[in-house]
Amino acid sequence: MAHRMKKETHDIPEWAIYWLAYGECDGLTEDEVDMLTAFVEFNFPMGYTMEVQWDNYNEFDTHPAFGLPTKTYQVDFYTH
Repeated sequence: MAHRMKKETHDIPEWAIYWLAYGECDGLTEDEVDMLTAFVEFNFPMGYTMEVQWDNYNEFDTHPAFGLPTKTYQVDFYTH
């Protein structure tokens, strides 16, 4: 039996997308990396693939998935 992928959509801060996609933390503070690590460990402990919805963004999101209010993009995360 084939396993279905589970999809979750989150409003991700613009500054976090590169780290989530490539694991690069250049330019991020230690607190930002800690927030990202906690987000991934809590939501996707077995890993994920992601797709950024570049046309679906909020210039000032008061409730991003983590962190302070900022510009966010909707990101689809896929897991098993």
